[in-house]
Amino acid sequence: EAGADDFLSKPYDMDELRSRIHAGKRVVELQIKLQEANEQLEILVRTDPLTRVANRKALMEQLASERARQQRNSGAIAALMCDLDDFNRINDTHGHVCGDEVLVEVARRLDAVCRSYDMVGRYGGEEFLGVSTEIPACAIENLGQRFLHSINQTPFDTCAGTLAVTASMGLIWAPAEEKYTSE
Repeated sequence: EAGADDFLSKPYDMDELRSRIHAGKRVVELQIKLQEANEQLEILVRTDPLTRVANRKALMEQLASERARQQRNSGAIAALMCDLDDFNRINDTHGHVCGDEVLVEVARRLDAVCRSYDMVGRYGGEEFLGVSTEIPACAIENLGQRFLHSINQTPFDTCAGTLAVTASMGLIWAPAEEKYTSE
């Protein structure tokens, strides 16, 4: 009733006991490997395979979660959408390998300017989304400028040479609301 997987009757045979302990050990090791594999799959499901930042699914889940938390705790939340300008020109002129290098570097730069508890991810194609919480209105514009500056001000070293890449951005900031009460 307590969940035993095996038992031995007394008097027991020492060889049989060793055999069953060995079999139990194998089962535990397999369960550990399965748990590790499932954790890796969860990471793969939520991560963009090219840029290694959050994918659209993970971003939308985070945004929904933060929005729900905002409504409970009355904190501000912001979303910043960053779109690389004329990205198709990079792919068409220099090839998709070069374009991929640019995307990877954009993700790295955007992630570097975010706070550790904010999230940045690849929304799709050449679009990236940042989700920032507990941020005052006066700071969101600064974060947007840091996003743009990280891309626009420093050229990208690629297999096709050094490229100037620019981006455009839109942002939305939702102020704190009154705390939710269960009355």
